[in-house]
Amino acid sequence: MILMAASSVAACAAVPRGAPVLDEVLDVETGDDAAPATFAVERVTGASVDRYNGWPHRHSLIGDGWPQMRGNSSDQAIRAGDTLIVTIWDADDNSLFGSPGTRATVIEGLRVTDAGAVFLPYVDDVRVAGMTADEARAELQEALQDIAPSAQVQLVQLAGRGNAIDILGAVGAAGRYELDGDTSVLGALALGGGAAPDLRNAHVRLLRGDRAYLVALDRLYSGAAVDTLVRGGDRLLVVDSDDQFIALGALGQEQIVPLPANHVSALEALALAGGVQDSRGDIAGILVLRDYRAADPGAGGPPMTRVIFVIDLTSADGLFSAERFLINPGDVLLATESKVTRAESILSLARSAFGLGNAVTN
Repeated sequence: MILMAASSVAACAAVPRGAPVLDEVLDVETGDDAAPATFAVERVTGASVDRYNGWPHRHSLIGDGWPQMRGNSSDQAIRAGDTLIVTIWDADDNSLFGSPGTRATVIEGLRVTDAGAVFLPYVDDVRVAGMTADEARAELQEALQDIAPSAQVQLVQLAGRGNAIDILGAVGAAGRYELDGDTSVLGALALGGGAAPDLRNAHVRLLRGDRAYLVALDRLYSGAAVDTLVRGGDRLLVVDSDDQFIALGALGQEQIVPLPANHVSALEALALAGGVQDSRGDIAGILVLRDYRAADPGAGGPPMTRVIFVIDLTSADGLFSAERFLINPGDVLLATESKVTRAESILSLARSAFGLGNAVTN
């Protein structure tokens, strides 16, 4: 009698539940009249996980990669707004420079114009913008050859607005800072008081000319090649990533989960979502639903824009693969429900219906 009631319940009504079973999600029509599939199904294994991780990865923060360090040093170029102190030495008694008893003339406050030049007496404007201090010294000395063949030049560069950087965003002391020699991105951030300690997944955006570069702050700590030198006019903006994924189904917590780092594996994502519920979840049916951009499918990319990745945690290969499979921002992590759970729900409803029927009869 109870089995008959269970059959009636299963046939006539949808059983209340919190997640689908695996077969329901992956159900695809077959046959000549079947509609074309709108998604691809990919099983995460040791043989496939690296290929999947190589497919386009999405972030909420967009940037043009990151400029790498080239060489060990980069002499600071002279820019508009800098101030030069020029000392001209000349041993010629009839020199235009100097005065009785001295062989040197100091010219202070030579400001580099917006055109990139400085005015030198008896010579007129000399272009120095874009040169290092040594290159500018040689250029000024060459310009003096016609009027002071024996003259030698010393030059001191004082950074101006063109050799300053702006440090903005979630830092201890935002502001404009003048560069004094080689300064790396981390060195510049130190000038600005460092990144705020409450950032979940801090990123640094470098605005240089018409380019916008982006890097995770923790990646800057990985090596000197990443900690590139800043230039005058650069703007550094420290921001927090708002990357997240959605946790649904038979998990400890159904919620929107912030991603605490750039690289979070499927196993880590399950832990962030409270794990799979022992009483409901099907650990052989962990799904990651992902939408790719229309331009992503093709050679070296996903077969379709909609992809469902299937993870089976009942095998060692599945566990190791889940530890390597990377979650993308915007992914849906779905723990499907065990078929046994659905059967128990049907039997429970049937028993309730059978008991209610007996009560009415009596």
